[in-house]
Amino acid sequence: MKLSKIQSQIRDALATSAITTHASKSKIVPVLLAGGMFLAINATAPVQAQGVTYDITTTWYEPMTQPYDSVFAGSFNYDSTTHAVTGLQGQLSESMTGLMMGMASELSLNNQLANGDASHQYEWYDAALGGTFATVFLNTDSSTFATSYNGATGDGWSPQGGKAVSSIYAGYPTLANNPQNAYALIFVPDNLSSANPISLTWDESTDTGSLGLAHTAYADYTADGMMGLVGMTGTSAYIYGSDGTMRGVPLSEIITTTPEPSTLGLAAAGVMGLLAFRKKKS
Repeated sequence: MKLSKIQSQIRDALATSAITTHASKSKIVPVLLAGGMFLAINATAPVQAQGVTYDITTTWYEPMTQPYDSVFAGSFNYDSTTHAVTGLQGQLSESMTGLMMGMASELSLNNQLANGDASHQYEWYDAALGGTFATVFLNTDSSTFATSYNGATGDGWSPQGGKAVSSIYAGYPTLANNPQNAYALIFVPDNLSSANPISLTWDESTDTGSLGLAHTAYADYTADGMMGLVGMTGTSAYIYGSDGTMRGVPLSEIITTTPEPSTLGLAAAGVMGLLAFRKKKS
């Protein structure tokens, strides 16, 4: 995010006042006062820019592990011109460990893989739904589900591919061959911008809400997510034909702009100057 001309001028003035010890306090104080007021108000002012960084929290409701849901909390960069989502990473909570141990463990999903062939498209734009879908994995490859089971075949990773093979783990029938992968599939709407944070909901009981959110999914095939031949998953029956392995379904998604460190620093400097001025007067 670029600073506006006024913000830049205030930044320069603050820097100058900090090193010019012989400057007149009567001249410095108004600058600090103006800077504190302006930056406090405009620290998060909307700026239309490419490659803005956002925070995201996507939740899948887990009726069988309440009060714990499966939650992906992370960040990504978004280019509103190309609809590209990059740098997607974050933490996926494991609701079943919360139920068993009283505190949900988390998996670090840091691998946003490049698209491969037609059956391995991990990021794509859907004009009809008005947004971009992007996937981030635990492992450096996408192998999560079996690619064949009882005569059925799947792509080994997508929600559809998992359903096709009854959500059986990759490496079946030898459990030791399970790569213990996990992923989160998110949805980023077209209308996302720094001026327009997003809050989406989906109601599985009435099949109403954001269809983009309804297409989101997660899978946890690590040791803590496994239940015999299958792992934990979250999917909408309205979209994929059945809900997750523990009946998990999409519930909500919140996307907000990540605060700009440099802008927050300038705002803090301005506010500190304002507080110092008030202290001196008192």
